[in-house]
Amino acid sequence: MLDLHVSGIGLISSVGHDAKTSCASIRAGVSRPVEYYNYSQLNYETQDEEPIVVHQIKGITEGYYFLGLWMRLAKLCLLDMLSNSII
Repeated sequence: MLDLHVSGIGLISSVGHDAKTSCASIRAGVSRPVEYYNYSQLNYETQDEEPIVVHQIKGITEGYYFLGLWMRLAKLCLLDMLSNSII
């Protein structure tokens, strides 16, 4: 059986563009919810459509959808991991 050893960490989120700031912001309770007007949901009480609330990564994910979005996030996470790894 093959053992897996992780020697680095990479992260990008709506509250930080690298692992250190993301983890510090999450521990401090920081969040950035934003109303997203491209999609809507139905409010069952009022029967009105309203925008959904997302935690969008500003400047990184705008204009990208589905596979393109996930590939962009994966690339930036791996670049962060490579810059923080111990070789």
